[in-house]
Amino acid sequence: MRSIIQAAIDVSAIYNEATISTLSSDSNRTYTGAHTTDGQYLTADHVILSTGALTAKLLADTAPDDKNLQVAGRMIAAGACSAIAAFTPELMDDLKKAPVFFNGLNHTHGMC
Repeated sequence: MRSIIQAAIDVSAIYNEATISTLSSDSNRTYTGAHTTDGQYLTADHVILSTGALTAKLLADTAPDDKNLQVAGRMIAAGACSAIAAFTPELMDDLKKAPVFFNGLNHTHGMC
């Protein structure tokens, strides 16, 4: 996550960490920003949200009457594990900047 944030900052993004209460849309249901729990309104041309387990609640709170926006069974919760592995110095040098993804659950999609 840090590398994604840093890459965005490197191309002039503004990083703002906040708890989002609802998303904001215009009359065409184009989502244009977010309202925070402390009363701020954040808007940008592109927004990256990291909502995790609260995604369904955020969507429900944003547009409770819009069935197209609701999760409605399109999402499966999955836990994430962290691990530590030991490598030789040579292999560590080769792998130190490589992202690592593993999704060992048969009912979800991901990189293995």
